[in-house]
Amino acid sequence: GVINVMIFFSFAHDFSKEGEKYEPSNISLVNVLAVFQMVFSLFGIGLWCFFRFVLEVELSKMRWMNANKAQQKSLEHAHKGSGKEIEIPRLAEIKLRVFDAFLNQSEMRTYFVTLFAYVWGYYHESYALYSIALLVVINFSRDMLYTLKAITLHYDQLLATLCLSILVVWIYSNISFWYFQPYLNPIEAPNEGQYIPCLTLNDCFFHVINFGFRSGGGIAEYMRAEVYTNEHMSKYYAKFSLDISFFMIVNIMLLNLIFGIILDTFSELREISELKTHQSENVCYICNLERTDIVKSGEEFETHRLKTHNMWSYVYYLCRLKLLNEKDMDSDQIYVFNKQESGDIKFLPKEVSRFTNQGEEEAPKEELKAIHILKAVSYTHLTLPTIYSV
Repeated sequence: GVINVMIFFSFAHDFSKEGEKYEPSNISLVNVLAVFQMVFSLFGIGLWCFFRFVLEVELSKMRWMNANKAQQKSLEHAHKGSGKEIEIPRLAEIKLRVFDAFLNQSEMRTYFVTLFAYVWGYYHESYALYSIALLVVINFSRDMLYTLKAITLHYDQLLATLCLSILVVWIYSNISFWYFQPYLNPIEAPNEGQYIPCLTLNDCFFHVINFGFRSGGGIAEYMRAEVYTNEHMSKYYAKFSLDISFFMIVNIMLLNLIFGIILDTFSELREISELKTHQSENVCYICNLERTDIVKSGEEFETHRLKTHNMWSYVYYLCRLKLLNEKDMDSDQIYVFNKQESGDIKFLPKEVSRFTNQGEEEAPKEELKAIHILKAVSYTHLTLPTIYSV
């Protein structure tokens, strides 16, 4: 940020003489700061790889295992009794290490964008490239990340729509080249006079993309109109069909389809955010009961979440099970341990609370088991130091 501010004020006024390039007096300081930023980025990448990379790899593997439980179960069944450990496929592991655990981390994006901007700008003496480093601000702003996610979340749909738009424009560029090339208006080129577009099909394709997408009225704004006379009636209708169809298909349908995908993604993300906020403020993490149901039963919601169903009590309880030897577990601990390993959360008292109208004598067997385990979980939270003494 400091480098870009210095560049802004350095080139705020034009003091250059004719035929000479203006070099501000403090530009050497800008280059020194750019070199410092390169070294800092390399140092940051090295520290991150040394301290965080292994942890991120393990977390990526755990997320992959959770996302591929069905495949994991089939592999376990195939290797049952063979003594072989279940391994992540080679290509999936490379993706986890290179992309998920390394390139997809916000810190790495920050360091690499900064390094790219300053190295390229320094060696090419292009101060404009230093401005690319300002993109790292996105990683520090939740709202900017939210906006970027709205564009990239459904990138496959956007790419498909863009490819379809390019195919349609290619069709129109062929029609313009073979049948309507004389109708295109000449363009004033600097130091070269008038330039006649669409002399080649390649030129016509890029001309239609450039002016067709950017013009509110389509490619018709850069073509001369046909006179409505008896002699030119067929040409008039052909030109009219070209202008109207391009405007309707490209400028209205396809471009608005791209905008619609982005707007729908914004709406989807907003609904997800509102749902998360509602659940975090009005739903118990453990029993999944709403605030209104808990209050109706005669208990304060915050008291319920902090004491009756404290989520950290379950975290401590599960940590204790990880440290215990299976031979030292009682029946309830074995039950919870097996459920957790299989990804089953029936040991949690879902929609069951000792303050609800439903008594323990009326609860189903699974819910009775969950209520019984809750007492052991609460005891574990009260005797937290015993976890670390196992």
